[in-house]
Amino acid sequence: MLPGLTDIARRERAGMMLFAGVVCLVHYPLDVFVLDLPDTGLLRLAWTLSFLAAGWLTLRGSELAVTAAAHALGVGSMIAVLSLAHLSGGPDGYQFWWLLVFPLLAALISPGDWHAVAATTVAGLVGTPLLFAAWDLPTVELLLAELALLSSAGLGIFACLRYTRQRRAEHEARTSQAQLEVALADSEQRRSQVERLLIQERFITLGNLTAGMTHDLNNALGALLANLDFVREDDEALQDANEAGEHLRAMLKDLSGVARSAHTDASTDVSEVVRSAVRLSEPTWRRRAPVEVAFGEDLPRIGGTSDQWIQVIVNLVLNAVEATSNKAPVRLTLTAVREGVQLTIDDGGNGIAPADIDRVFEPFYSTRPGHTGLGLLFCRQVIEELGGVLELSPSERGGTCATVFQPRAVSSAPLTLVDSA
Repeated sequence: MLPGLTDIARRERAGMMLFAGVVCLVHYPLDVFVLDLPDTGLLRLAWTLSFLAAGWLTLRGSELAVTAAAHALGVGSMIAVLSLAHLSGGPDGYQFWWLLVFPLLAALISPGDWHAVAATTVAGLVGTPLLFAAWDLPTVELLLAELALLSSAGLGIFACLRYTRQRRAEHEARTSQAQLEVALADSEQRRSQVERLLIQERFITLGNLTAGMTHDLNNALGALLANLDFVREDDEALQDANEAGEHLRAMLKDLSGVARSAHTDASTDVSEVVRSAVRLSEPTWRRRAPVEVAFGEDLPRIGGTSDQWIQVIVNLVLNAVEATSNKAPVRLTLTAVREGVQLTIDDGGNGIAPADIDRVFEPFYSTRPGHTGLGLLFCRQVIEELGGVLELSPSERGGTCATVFQPRAVSSAPLTLVDSA
């Protein structure tokens, strides 16, 4: 008996027992009309019921019950065959030949259970001399019959052992495959942990680098803004320069703590930050490619500060503009969607290679020479900390489309606004 008999093996064995029971029962008309043996009806009915009972135990019982049922069925079946052989004419009748091959049938009905085959054979070795004695046949014929029965039993036991080895090999193969899958999963988990540690280490390095930069740049910006205050009156260019300086100062504050959490408790007018971002990046995109802006209706407020969102949108717009080489327009579309807003920035460039699409968010990785590879990383970090999603996908125009979905701010009322630029 194989350890851990599977449900499939149980169903196969129960099916064989059911088939054998049906075959046993349908032989009764042959006994009656061909062999003139009407007295075999109760015997065949009892034999069929034993097959059905053993099949039910095979499906529902414990492994010990399955083994006991197979042994009892083998012994009972051999007794039934001996009885039929006696009723049909003894060793000279056709039923006797079933007795000689019944160990093979037992191996077929209970595959892998050589104990059942052995129990069937022992019952046959004990019952055959009684049958020969009842018909007063010579001992030589008995010995030949016993030898044939042993040969059949040997083949049956060999088949059971071979079946057992095959099942054990299949079980070991499945176990090895499962262990390999577990090992691969553990390896993938460890690889992910190492990658997260490397990213954290890069953030620490980035923080150390920006700490020194921030102090000196803030000093220079302070002097710049102080001088702009003396000359700023109504000149629009000076006002834009002053606004850019103030934004740069706020950006440096954010840069000094790249790994800090975003301002999730603040809320922002998304249309205003888009306008500001487009205006601040205009000196760059005006020389490279036009930016077309379209606003939808009923835009809700979103979480985060205006400085954070201006920096994010400026980064995305400049990335799109720099990716465009044929002055194709960069299309910026802002629409209200369920539970938030969706911002798409669609460029007309050459797109991102499939090998690079998963790496563009890694720190210090960039496909363009002279870039630090921190812009997209910062954008995704801010958006995700505010509960949003940033995705890159191929554009219908052959370039790249950056899509931002941002949920509405808590207790945000929609803004009634229709605008385009």
